[in-house]
Amino acid sequence: NAEGEEDEEEDEEDDPMTFMKEADSNNDGKISLLELHNIVDDDAGNGEGLEGEELAAFQKDAEVGKSLLADMFAKADVDKNSFIDAGELPSLLQAMDATDDGEEEEEAEEEEDGDEEEDGDEEEDGDE
Repeated sequence: NAEGEEDEEEDEEDDPMTFMKEADSNNDGKISLLELHNIVDDDAGNGEGLEGEELAAFQKDAEVGKSLLADMFAKADVDKNSFIDAGELPSLLQAMDATDDGEEEEEAEEEEDGDEEEDGDEEEDGDE
């Protein structure tokens, strides 16, 4: 059943243990902040092909993202041992998903705000 196989693949992507296996580069059964940052760098491609202002903006966004990730990591690291273990991983993934959803909403709001500001610039207050 091909449909069942597709469902299994989607479940695996959302599965904390699958994420653990991908993120845990030294196979110690836990994720360090450095390992988490390495995943971000790998996913982003380290800004390859970008130059000048685009590269600078990319690097700034990457640093902001890593800072947010560090905050999420610290909150999820309940036992404060500087690692995320299997028990702490679901809360980290939940925080990451919530941040991703928030960023998408924020980008949509920024686009709407930009449109409103342009409309507001056309109005003149002194011609009543």
